[in-house]
Amino acid sequence: MQEFTPGSTEDTPTIEVVVYQHGVEVHRELCESEAAASDVVDQWNELDGVECTVDDLSVRHTPTDILEPAPDEPLDDDYRADDRAAPGSSEPF
Repeated sequence: MQEFTPGSTEDTPTIEVVVYQHGVEVHRELCESEAAASDVVDQWNELDGVECTVDDLSVRHTPTDILEPAPDEPLDDDYRADDRAAPGSSEPF
């Protein structure tokens, strides 16, 4: 398995292969290409009771990807926080 240190994300392997044998994770490997991931899967699939999952980890979020919270729909004029009363009370929150 290849080890990597923090640095440029362009050099970081982006495909993860996880191998399960009889439902138990036995191996996890990061690969730099689909071909390398395919080779890992082919090697492990020769064993009985083995299942492999392959995930593309290349989608990376940056701080600019975070969306500002906004309501799905504007609140109705009939529903304002200051007009609501607590359950069983005539006093607003």
